[in-house]
Amino acid sequence: MKNTFFLINLILVVNLNAKTILSLKKALELKFVSAKATNNGGYQGDCMLLTLTNFTKDSLEVQLEPGFVFNSKNDSKQDIIVTREEFFVLGSQSSISKKIKGYCCQAGKSAPSSGEAYTFNFNPAKELTQLALFLNKNKFLAQAEQQAIWAISDNKNTANITGNNDSIQMQLRHYVAKLKGEPIPWYVLETKTIHYSSGNMETLALNLKGDLTFSMPNEAYAMLHVLNSKGEEVCKIIHQYLKASPNLTLPVKFSVSGLKKGKYKVELKTKNNAVCEREFEIT
Repeated sequence: MKNTFFLINLILVVNLNAKTILSLKKALELKFVSAKATNNGGYQGDCMLLTLTNFTKDSLEVQLEPGFVFNSKNDSKQDIIVTREEFFVLGSQSSISKKIKGYCCQAGKSAPSSGEAYTFNFNPAKELTQLALFLNKNKFLAQAEQQAIWAISDNKNTANITGNNDSIQMQLRHYVAKLKGEPIPWYVLETKTIHYSSGNMETLALNLKGDLTFSMPNEAYAMLHVLNSKGEEVCKIIHQYLKASPNLTLPVKFSVSGLKKGKYKVELKTKNNAVCEREFEIT
């Protein structure tokens, strides 16, 4: 009898001390909490501030999941996708504010200003959610993570996903290529994103880096050309003699600054023959 009484009391204590763990969507649907989201004055990193208020007399634990999207109330401003899981532990009838990590997922719109108000989107595109979950579990350079988001949300070039230590960013580039159902690009594009005072943004391609693999039946002097979609030469890079070999790899790096958006072709050729051709794109 004493054992039964002790067990009942133990269950009551556990229940009283237990927290209810809910997704933000469920907590809002049940009207257990209210949520207010504003921008901190940026389009990537810890750029959002989320404040939750618990209306109940019990403690709550609310989960903000990766893939959740903050929708800007100003349609000219960018939406922000969450890439880091957060938990809000709320006491009875209390409020908590947290900085939220996310990235712009609308490259064609203006960057938000500090204090911009946001609403909530619980049903983003499947691929964006998958990418957000992947970023939550792995760490890459911020510039690479942003380019990965734009590669999915705005169909920007997967080759833009790079950084100083490209061996690390390569994993992210491969993952995005798989999500998009496209071949892994043979090259990377070093880019620079300019954030103008007006809020407008522009990503400029600076340099192309990659490896050309090919066969040389005979030793010969070879030149590297870059052709536009019309077949017109836009760049020429001269190389030394190449030895005869069935399997050569030639690392290449050249400036693409000033080239317009579009498709191009890299052509390595001797005086009489084209040895190797590869396509690339600036988006």
